[in-house]
Amino acid sequence: MCFGAAMCYAVAIPCQKKFIAGRAGSGVSMAAAQLLVALGQFAVAAPLLAGPPPDPAELSTGVVLCVLALGALGTGIAFVLNYQVIRVAGASTSTSVTYLMPVVATLVGVLILHEHLHWNQPAGAAVVLAGVAVSQGLRLRRRTA
Repeated sequence: MCFGAAMCYAVAIPCQKKFIAGRAGSGVSMAAAQLLVALGQFAVAAPLLAGPPPDPAELSTGVVLCVLALGALGTGIAFVLNYQVIRVAGASTSTSVTYLMPVVATLVGVLILHEHLHWNQPAGAAVVLAGVAVSQGLRLRRRTA
């Protein structure tokens, strides 16, 4: 599944650059259209794959608010910002942002959830950050003595 997700990023960002981000519409309208199409696809696929949805009357207010917040903030605003990054800085810069997600998730896990940090996590974060820096053209300058 992780490999499949990485492959989707490898295909999605250049496709967005070529077919979507170059359009005259606003990032909000493009993100809304893309998410509405995805909603239609999930409305068909989810009951087939996961069974019938829960009864809405059984959902607590907290659950509904969390789902709305994740949808609006975590996905909606992220899509709008992603289209803006693609337009301004290009597809490669937009793609490099996705590599930072594991670093941020690890930091959140350690700082908020009080998870234990192992030696390989900071080492992996350093590799990821170095890779992002190199991909964006940042080169370390040697000091001349």
